[in-house]
Amino acid sequence: PHNIYLHSALVKSREVDRTRREDIREANMYFLIESTIALFVSFFINLFVMAVFG
Repeated sequence: PHNIYLHSALVKSREVDRTRREDIREANMYFLIESTIALFVSFFINLFVMAVFG
C-alpha cells in the first residue's frame, strides 16, 4: 500500500508557474520533501515488518 501512495503522489499534477524560476525552485523543494518523507515512511514500515517476521 505504501508503494501505491508513493508512486501516485509523485506523478500527481500540481499547478506550478513555470515562467518564474523562484516558483520552480520552491516546487522542487516541496517535491523533494514529500518524496523523502514517503520513502522514510516506507522504509520504517519495511523495517518493522522485517523485525517482526524476519
